[in-house]
Amino acid sequence: MTPGDEKLVARLHAELSRVARGAGEDFTGTGCVVCRTLQGLPSYPLNPAWPQFQSSGTAQRLLELSRQGSAHHDGFHLLSPALEFLALSCYVAAPVMPHRPPAALAGRGSRYATAWFSSMLPQVACVGIVSQQRQVSLFCRGELVDGDACATLLAAGSLTQP
Repeated sequence: MTPGDEKLVARLHAELSRVARGAGEDFTGTGCVVCRTLQGLPSYPLNPAWPQFQSSGTAQRLLELSRQGSAHHDGFHLLSPALEFLALSCYVAAPVMPHRPPAALAGRGSRYATAWFSSMLPQVACVGIVSQQRQVSLFCRGELVDGDACATLLAAGSLTQP
């Protein structure tokens, strides 16, 4: 993983950790695909309408979207490397790759498997999810990434700009 990847993963980890801490009883889990480009990305919006957000900031908006009553709680949200929303609630059809998963996929669910496979797409910088149980998982180039380690490096000033 490059220092630029580490910095992006650290930033995404920070946002998703805020989501995990702020999740309420009606939290459904969430997933974010950070895209270098949308061109050629195998995705389809499940609900193309955009809601009127009541808050600003990536984490707060993810919390709004990830409630049981939200029409956008399903699928993955596509983000730019600046962590700005590009598309909401998308089905991502990542092809099954012949690589061995970093951890057993059994019992992890579809969101976890889709995040791992999606992280290997050339359009994707990294993928992060927060399970309904508030567990944060991050993937970059087919590897399960230690977001805490990246965050520590970022806080220490050890990571350079991408």
